[in-house]
Amino acid sequence: MIGATDTKTAEQTPRIFTEENYRPVPIAYPPAVAAVASGRTRTRIFGAIESGELVARKDGKATIIEHDELMRWVKTLPVVKARAS
Repeated sequence: MIGATDTKTAEQTPRIFTEENYRPVPIAYPPAVAAVASGRTRTRIFGAIESGELVARKDGKATIIEHDELMRWVKTLPVVKARAS
């Protein structure tokens, strides 16, 4: 058809990834970022690493915590019990 409009939906439109519109999902965090992501303090993160509660990895001098490991650790924290009303 002459003059027909493109009826493609957003799902059908091919996306072109460029540096400007691409945001990679982090797979590991330094302890300071892991603290912010988990809502804990940096001191608590290092304490959990020291005690073996949280597994960290080393890359040279850098310490990193894998996303899945941080999620696992947070899920091991005690659940708050509801108070009876």
